[in-house]
Amino acid sequence: MKIGKELAAKNPNNPCLDIVFTKIQSYKSLKIEMGYDFFDLANVYVDSIESFSDIVSSFPVLILNDSILEINAYYLSKTDSLTEVLQQCDH
Repeated sequence: MKIGKELAAKNPNNPCLDIVFTKIQSYKSLKIEMGYDFFDLANVYVDSIESFSDIVSSFPVLILNDSILEINAYYLSKTDSLTEVLQQCDH
């Protein structure tokens, strides 16, 4: 989902956030979109065996302090507060 990818791109190397890409249709296209170096970051993972596929309905999966956050239409209004939490954690 676009919003999840935007939050992931804005929070590289955030110590409180793990980013897991699952249900990927084209890994090559995703690397082009996000940037090849993005997938070398310590908190970015590619779920190539789709171990998260039964748990979540979209990608990327954002894991904040061991809690899975699914970004979907319901959470669109909450992204500002989530962004604030992530910014505070990054410092």
